Amino acid sequence: MPAPRFIAWEGQEWTITRLATAYRLAPSTLAHRLDRFGQTVTGINRALATGLMDCRAAGRRGASRSPWRYPDY
Repeated sequence: MPAPRFIAWEGQEWTITRLATAYRLAPSTLAHRLDRFGQTVTGINRALATGLMDCRAAGRRGASRSPWRYPDY
């Protein structure tokens, strides 16, 4: 099991798991977002503010970007 990652946020030390559950995110989602955006104040804020997408919205978004979609007649 990996060692817990600590993040300083709003004047407190948080583990990724505690911070993710406080913002109703999966810990793995928050960890990947922090890897992508960085552990700066702006990166943490962006990782927590980015919303979640349900499977239907994700399917619509993927279909609209796909080069294999049906042509608009």
